[in-house]
Amino acid sequence: MNNEIAVSTANSNSRLTSLTRIVREIDSAGDLESALRVLVHRTREVMDADVCTVYFTDDTRRRHVAAATDGLSSRIVGNVQFEFGKGLIGRVAESRQPVNLDQVPLELDHSFLLQTGAEPYQGFLGVPVIHKAKVQGVLLVRQRQTRRFDDEDEAFLTTLAAQLGSAIAYAKARGEWCHMCRPEDSMPREIKGLAGAPGLAIGHGVVVFDSDDIGDIPDRIVEDTLAEETRLRAAIQSVRTDIAGLSIKMKGALAEADRALFDSYVLMLDSPEVLETAASLVREGSWAPGAVHQIIESYAIRLDTMDDPYLRERAADIRALGGRILARLLGDSRTPIQQEENVILVGQQLSAIDIGEVPTGRLSAIVSGDGSPFSHAAILARSLGIPAVMGVSDLPLSQLDGQELVVDGNLGKIHLRLNSVMRDTFATRIANQRKQASTLESVRGLEAVTMDGAKITLSINCGLRTDLQLAAAGSSGIGLFRSELAFMLFNRFPSELEQMDLYRQALETMAPLPVTL
Repeated sequence: MNNEIAVSTANSNSRLTSLTRIVREIDSAGDLESALRVLVHRTREVMDADVCTVYFTDDTRRRHVAAATDGLSSRIVGNVQFEFGKGLIGRVAESRQPVNLDQVPLELDHSFLLQTGAEPYQGFLGVPVIHKAKVQGVLLVRQRQTRRFDDEDEAFLTTLAAQLGSAIAYAKARGEWCHMCRPEDSMPREIKGLAGAPGLAIGHGVVVFDSDDIGDIPDRIVEDTLAEETRLRAAIQSVRTDIAGLSIKMKGALAEADRALFDSYVLMLDSPEVLETAASLVREGSWAPGAVHQIIESYAIRLDTMDDPYLRERAADIRALGGRILARLLGDSRTPIQQEENVILVGQQLSAIDIGEVPTGRLSAIVSGDGSPFSHAAILARSLGIPAVMGVSDLPLSQLDGQELVVDGNLGKIHLRLNSVMRDTFATRIANQRKQASTLESVRGLEAVTMDGAKITLSINCGLRTDLQLAAAGSSGIGLFRSELAFMLFNRFPSELEQMDLYRQALETMAPLPVTL
């Protein structure tokens, strides 16, 4: 017993010495930013934690914003944010009490994992930073492994938070903290990409983060190859079921030809060449993620080298499928978007599957860092009648999540940091766009005749089933039916019967008007 008391006393004295040293270093720092860097570094070091982070409370925007960190990328500063009452940070601030968890439930940390792209942490200790009975922020430490922080850890962090409270309040009063927690003040108001699908939309960005990068899968050897093969087949079947379900879900929103894209994904997953080749690698000793990586990359690399830009884009589709399978094999923490309205879907490489997962009627536009107007994502956006901007270089993903955005698919631009004048201007333009569409709808089917009675031949160019309804509504026929588009929708050549069915449908829809093939 005496030995235990001696050890406890020694630990307490060591913590007190560390606390004194940290406070002294913070006091001697030249500015708040430097002081915070000292605080998170020294705290992480003393507490032997994997991460230490400080969040500032922004009462104006009702958010807790990352202000400094040690153990995570510095890019999270100002970019990782939590609305009041949301996530673990919101729980600490709202309860005004320490939160100490040895194993964090994924649902409580989902937003943190999405915003940072980090792997899950287990141990968590967060304390509120309070000054004059007002919450100024949150100070926390995280541990990768399961860890229950003890009473001394909690007392140490609480004491530091008390020291920090007055510093944050003083910085707020001077306006010093603004540039640290509002990086959008230095962000551009406009981001340029490629026009992928026409139209104008306003909404809030929802970023799709893909933490299961197919290029980062290591090679590993497994002993139980039978169990690993079973795991592989189950993952592929699970993804197949999901995609088949998306095809059914999109039945009312997309024509059969456009939904054939999802069917082509299912056919790829049903391909004996893909499944059996991956299974054979597993039987030779490779773990399932490594086998999937090897097979998917072999197909994607072939497409990467194609001269045709449309075929090159298919490499992204192949990798998107591979990423889905890997997510099943490695554990998928992503959840589909269910509640958000006016979603502007943002991602580095959006796939048709990402688009299909947004509930019908809630998707306003898409923005993709990679891709081109030939991407399946852009093709689906055009079919759904929503604007798309593709190929945005240096897309600041973390800064767009939850932000109000305007997507201009006509010019290939994204507008952000909207002030009231900009917001009103774009709202007027969107209203005019809808009014114009409504006006055009009212003259659908009328004969094309000039004011002095001369008849005009008004034909249309098209090539998809979705175009046929438009062509039949008031045109004088199809001036050019672009038969190559049928080939572009499939990851294989459509059969003669499939082509014949498409051409017959075009002729029957337009009869007795002319169709030029």
